Amino acid sequence: MMLKIDNFLAKLTRAHPGIREIWRLAYSTKGRTRPGSDWALLAFADEDTFRQLSRDVRFRRADVELLVVREGDEFCEPWGNNPERGYLSDWEWVRTSDREAQYHGTTWVNDEKLFRTTIELCTATRLWPADK
Repeated sequence: MMLKIDNFLAKLTRAHPGIREIWRLAYSTKGRTRPGSDWALLAFADEDTFRQLSRDVRFRRADVELLVVREGDEFCEPWGNNPERGYLSDWEWVRTSDREAQYHGTTWVNDEKLFRTTIELCTATRLWPADK
């Protein structure tokens, strides 16, 4: 499955060279990802690249959640009427090396009596560029 995401990343970064980095998250905004099937990606880009990407639906896929960090702290999905959005500071995002970062992932838990959230320390892995 990594080959398919590698192909996606290559096409995405060729079409949008303003993307500086792409990281794989352990949690999407919808919950924990499933290895090999779900891709929650965090891309770092500038505002112009974000606007161009928001008009380029070729890269909108059901198995990929793409969040884009524009200049600064705010991230947002580039597509949809009600895009997911948030702030890296809310996640307490910290780069621990050139290839890894840690952040706090939040998930909704539906138990018998109520809905609640859990917060877990997660690791993100930089996928692109691979040679940095």
